[in-house]
Amino acid sequence: MYEKVLVTLDGSDLAEAALPYVRELSEVLGSELHMLGVCDEPRLPERLMQAYVDRLASQYVRAGLKAKAVVLCGMAENVIVSYAEENGVSLIAMATHGRSGISRWILGSVVDKVIHASPVPLFIINSKLAKEGRVTRRAFRRLLLPLDGSEVGEAALPVTEELARKTNARLLLLTVTPPASR
Repeated sequence: MYEKVLVTLDGSDLAEAALPYVRELSEVLGSELHMLGVCDEPRLPERLMQAYVDRLASQYVRAGLKAKAVVLCGMAENVIVSYAEENGVSLIAMATHGRSGISRWILGSVVDKVIHASPVPLFIINSKLAKEGRVTRRAFRRLLLPLDGSEVGEAALPVTEELARKTNARLLLLTVTPPASR
């Protein structure tokens, strides 16, 4: 299903919010984790980023999971999309930092840019949940699939059903209809 899962890391606690989810995916699906550290600003030099990502990947390997550490430098969104395409990644997992309003518009959002550029499906994690301590060992308890009646929207149904089955999660299907006009 998801043979290779790419998780993006930037050295922040917020980016690490994706780790409990990708760990569970790796455990139940046998996915190989590609932990990608991206150096796109001088905040965390490449050698420090490499040590950080190596440390995280080695924790997963010691737990019997398949994980590899990769560090690349460049514009984060370009590096992420290129790496995913060139390495046959089947899912990109990213934590969103929760910016909204004017700060999101001014600073931009790497997640937004990857969503629009990537042909690979994305799994977006709300990092605020992890910060609040709301992520448990069993991260996939409920899956929500919004459906709009389109073929594109319904294409996600078989994948979501399989993920729910393999993670023993409850699958919730949501369709929103406009109010009837009077």
